Amino acid sequence: MSKIVWLTVCCWLPLTPRLAAEQRIPFDQLSGSERALVKSVTDHATMRRVYPPRRFTARLEHFDFLMRNMVATSLLAEQLGLIRYHATWDEQGRVWADNRQGARGFMQKLHAEHGRYLYYVAGTQRGLFEAQGRAVALVEAHEPSPQLVEYRATIWVKVDNAVLDVLTRVFQLFLQGAVDRNFAHVMRHPVTVAQLATTETDRVRSAIERLSPEHAEEVRQFSEML
Repeated sequence: MSKIVWLTVCCWLPLTPRLAAEQRIPFDQLSGSERALVKSVTDHATMRRVYPPRRFTARLEHFDFLMRNMVATSLLAEQLGLIRYHATWDEQGRVWADNRQGARGFMQKLHAEHGRYLYYVAGTQRGLFEAQGRAVALVEAHEPSPQLVEYRATIWVKVDNAVLDVLTRVFQLFLQGAVDRNFAHVMRHPVTVAQLATTETDRVRSAIERLSPEHAEEVRQFSEML
């Protein structure tokens, strides 16, 4: 009887961040160094955020390109008036950005295949106090019907400030708010650009025409899809 009760309780307990990562992240498709990078966050996560599915009008091939090419995404978002900055590459192939709203850091794409995108993120959040942290973001997308994309996401966050890490375990709402705002800010760009590519194609073409030759090369493949 006690064994049945124990199994029932286990089934109802929420997944720990580490167990959830083992079940969702494609570790078998990552290199050894990439696995270590991911586990440095997921095995010691301060918190995990799970976002419900969201649907929007777009073509999956457009969204896929934008999720794989965040610099191109930011260039298009800037030209379309969504942001006033754009991301840049560094020598290690990481994407750096400062959102002018207190967050600065880099994003490193670890996996992108069959509508599944995995990123490692590290940066600083300024506000009431400064926090340094790392995150692993998993975004999964598919096309339930033509010109309709659905995605869902999970984020694991590790706060690197030792004292703040303890505090955020108490003040979860503060950390959740910062994580949610930054995630919404980042995802707004590929989602909106993909939507406009379907619903206002000429507007996107005009934005591409205003790019410098160097930046136009970043989005050349996307331009050919329109």
